[in-house]
Amino acid sequence: MKGKLVSTNNSIAAKSSRWGWGIAALYIGFVLFMFGLVGIAVMQQVDLVEPDYYAKGQAFQERIDERQRTQLLPSLPSFHYSAAMSEIQIQFPDTIRTEISACSLLLYRPSMKQSDFASSVPLNDQGAGHLNDPRLRPGFWRADLVWMMNGQRYRTEHEVMIAK
Repeated sequence: MKGKLVSTNNSIAAKSSRWGWGIAALYIGFVLFMFGLVGIAVMQQVDLVEPDYYAKGQAFQERIDERQRTQLLPSLPSFHYSAAMSEIQIQFPDTIRTEISACSLLLYRPSMKQSDFASSVPLNDQGAGHLNDPRLRPGFWRADLVWMMNGQRYRTEHEVMIAK
């Protein structure tokens, strides 16, 4: 009988030693997995739309006020991309066109920060402006149309898809 007890004790000792290896393998696997996730996260490119995003975030209330002021106007400017002429066309209504002192357009691509640019848009006597810029590459663009009128800023936002 002593032989049977010794063989039973050996199998218990063999099973308990496998538990230790399993727990060690689990911890090592978890640590390697976490190092892999941290490595992937560090290698991701995080582009902000604007380099001074914090200051822009602080001025966000001003942008909200500009949009609300724009909504109170009797009519809004029209914004159109002409594929035939490869240009953005802006037309201000007759009711406000004579009061506009400056107009600018900020174009940015959510997918490629390097393509973002701002341009002033000169308006003719009829309140029309055109932007034909070689930096307007095919793809999705967001456009902020900003103008000054009677000493206050106004803003509208538009989405533009430029086809190839």
